[in-house]
Amino acid sequence: FHGYRHFGRSFEHLGRAARDSGAWLVGVSSLFTPYAAEALATAAAIKRLHPGCRVVMGGHHPTALPESVLESPDVDFVLRGEGEESLALLAERLRAGGALVDVPGIAFRRNGRCHVNPPAVVAAPESFPLPAMELVDRRFYRRMGRGCAVVVAGRGCPLGCSYCAVGGAA
Repeated sequence: FHGYRHFGRSFEHLGRAARDSGAWLVGVSSLFTPYAAEALATAAAIKRLHPGCRVVMGGHHPTALPESVLESPDVDFVLRGEGEESLALLAERLRAGGALVDVPGIAFRRNGRCHVNPPAVVAAPESFPLPAMELVDRRFYRRMGRGCAVVVAGRGCPLGCSYCAVGGAA
C-alpha cells in the first residue's frame, strides 16, 4: 500500500495557495492510510511555505492513528470522527485563546504528550450542504483522458468493531 499516483495540484502549489490566502488555519484530509504520506507531504509544504499557519488533519487515518499523525511536526491538531462542528469550535478557541481540552474529537500535543479526545459524532449529517464541487479544478483529476475522482459515499458505520477506525463505538 504505497507508491500511488498523486492526483491534483502539486504540494508546492498547495503550500503557496495557503500562504497567498493568508490563512492562519488549514485543514488537510487523510481519508485512506495508503495515502497518509501524501497528506503529511501536503502539511509539510504548507508549513515550509507558510510557517505561521496551523495545520489540522482529519479523516479516517488520523481518527484511527492520532498519535502517529501528531509525530509529524507539520501537523498541529488532529480532528477525529466528524470534523464539521469540531473544526469550527477549534478555530473559535484558537482565535480567543480558549481551552482546547473539551473540543470534541480533538487530538493535540500538550507538555510533550498527546491529548486525545473521543471521536466527534454529528447527530444530523443530512443538515450539511453538499460539497462545493464547482471549486474543484477538474483538469487535475483525470485518468486515461477521462474525469476521475474518489467519492466517499458514507459517514462511517454503526458497528463497533475493535479493528476498524470508522465504527460507531470507536
